[in-house]
Amino acid sequence: MNAAALHPDYDALIDRIRPLFQDDYYQFVFSFAKCHYAQRVDMVQFVDRAMVLDAGCGYGQWTEALARRNGHVVAIDRSPNMVVTTKLYAEAFGIRNIEVREGELPHLDFPDNTFDLIWCWGVMMFVNRRTTLREFHRILKPGGRVLVGCCNAPGRWVFKLLKALRAPKASRGAIATARDVLRRGADPDAVPNHTTRRAADRLCRDAGLLPIAADADGHIDLSGRGRRLPMFARRYAGLEHNIEFVAEKPGSGRPAATAPAR
Repeated sequence: MNAAALHPDYDALIDRIRPLFQDDYYQFVFSFAKCHYAQRVDMVQFVDRAMVLDAGCGYGQWTEALARRNGHVVAIDRSPNMVVTTKLYAEAFGIRNIEVREGELPHLDFPDNTFDLIWCWGVMMFVNRRTTLREFHRILKPGGRVLVGCCNAPGRWVFKLLKALRAPKASRGAIATARDVLRRGADPDAVPNHTTRRAADRLCRDAGLLPIAADADGHIDLSGRGRRLPMFARRYAGLEHNIEFVAEKPGSGRPAATAPAR
């Protein structure tokens, strides 16, 4: 990606956050229009609820999309620069129903049964999946749902391995990490790790969560409209690439609906 690929939706933000980052991944994230993120939130029906957690908020793009359609969003990230970026994002686009703080998975400082929805995108491959999903179960209200997105499958780690091998200055650390994940990353406690759709079902059930759907990135549409809005190829080297899955905490209660913030 390069600067020319940045979507004009973010003109008011990019110059403010650019100095915070040494890599260019933000250029990939902000090459998609804001409506892309809003539609993805709508596709999985993460709307009209009172309390939402964005676990690993990153640049704030999902935080805004969730805040536009729900009552209150708590956004956490372990990176101080990401916390600053999400705050700048909220300021740039006038989002007032969010609370941004530092926080790190898998152990979260929230009471039991706090959230109606949990959004976790681009994080799960770098944390202990078993512990994290059990923590999500603890802080979800009965009937609450969690979305785990941009979850690296084996194909993504093959992509990362080949990219590292082809780099002008090959990173021994990146090569070793990718090879190790491809060998041992299926273990539920592996960090980093890889997840397939089949493995997602087992991980959810182990955490006491009821699997609702699992598919390639951007391919779950629980609204019934059949939309597909991927950010990554469905497969790489014949393997699952990046996946997403939705699960629910069983219980008789359903999350209380609330008028979305506008």
